[in-house]
Amino acid sequence: MDEQTGEIASLFLHHGWIVPVLIILALTLLVHFVTSRFYKKVYPRLEKTHLLWDSALLKALIRPLKVFIWILGLTFSIQMLSFHFENDYYFQVFRPFRDLLIVWTILWFSLRFIKNMEKECSKEAKERKKRFDKTTVRAVCQISRVAMILIAALIFLQTRNVNLSAVLAFGGAGGLIVGLAAKDLLSNFFGGLMIYLDRPFAVGDWIRSPDRDIEGHVESIGWRLTRIRTLEKQPIYVPNGVFSNISVVNPSRMTNRRIRAKVGIRYADSAKIEPIVK
Repeated sequence: MDEQTGEIASLFLHHGWIVPVLIILALTLLVHFVTSRFYKKVYPRLEKTHLLWDSALLKALIRPLKVFIWILGLTFSIQMLSFHFENDYYFQVFRPFRDLLIVWTILWFSLRFIKNMEKECSKEAKERKKRFDKTTVRAVCQISRVAMILIAALIFLQTRNVNLSAVLAFGGAGGLIVGLAAKDLLSNFFGGLMIYLDRPFAVGDWIRSPDRDIEGHVESIGWRLTRIRTLEKQPIYVPNGVFSNISVVNPSRMTNRRIRAKVGIRYADSAKIEPIVK
């Protein structure tokens, strides 16, 4: 027993890096455990509140936060090894991968939060507790996802000391070329964007067009196409760019309905007309 204790003590004395690394890993494990316990205690309480964002935020944060904690723990451990062995090679190799993981973790959290908010807002819209429009919620969430992915890509490029001005200039020239080659596709994209912003109709509305043979219930509004179901239960896929050039009638949003009817009255009852129509 004494020999084994002496061997362990000798190991720690000759390899001084073991103790700091073990301490860092133990602290990482402790923080991971405390985070899990905190989530289990707090999340059920947040679900009972009337706010939409609090439970969605915590639910989106918990998994990326745990991954982020271990990224930091492993990073500090590798950095400690690099300092001990006086060799920055391992840390230099790991650093780009670490930056990518950190940016990916933040992006992961952002996308999870957007997804949870979309579910909560759609649920509220379905239950009609608050005035959320499903079409607007979906559009805002899709735009937010694209924006977060682009921002994450630019942040990672900046951490790699990439000249963002050159990247943006190249993207502008490339976007011009792609725009000329895909004019109809972009027309449909911006047509869908105008539908989301102007909201001439929404999913579930009954619409028709006097300019085109289009009439039915709106089932979905995508970035390129809008799907409409006719009375014969046939789906019509209309490019969104078409709605920029036609008139759309939305009977679902009528506040009053005018009904014309002919009623026959005898000449002998003409004196009763005035009190009836008052």
